[in-house]
Amino acid sequence: MQQRHDAANGVREDALTVTQLVVAQQEQVIEGSRELLLALAALTRGIDVSSLNSDACGAAFATLLTQFDSYSNFGLVAPNGDIVCSALPLTEPVNAADRAWFLRALQVGDLAVGDYQVGRITGKETLNLAAFRKFMVEGIGF
Repeated sequence: MQQRHDAANGVREDALTVTQLVVAQQEQVIEGSRELLLALAALTRGIDVSSLNSDACGAAFATLLTQFDSYSNFGLVAPNGDIVCSALPLTEPVNAADRAWFLRALQVGDLAVGDYQVGRITGKETLNLAAFRKFMVEGIGF
């Protein structure tokens, strides 16, 4: 009986250790993504959505996507939720106004993490991060 009890405690301790390691890794991924997103926001500061060259922006983001291949997409979103720039080409207009990451970014006025979702542009299961700034929301999915 004691061996069974000790074995069960050992399994619980191992599971807790693994869980703590996974949480620490996820925190590192989120922090790295946050830093990248804030750098992108700084690079695009001062760009007004109405004067944005979506093709040039998309090409620049597509280049970034090849450098950061753990992400599924990079994009800029107008305050109404319209995707105005995407690393992946848009085949039709896409609006993110109902997405948790977009709504949270608007609400907190800063960095926000969305919910697990299937991306409208990527078609992939993603977790999105967004950073709000005055004229647009920038987002990444991974």
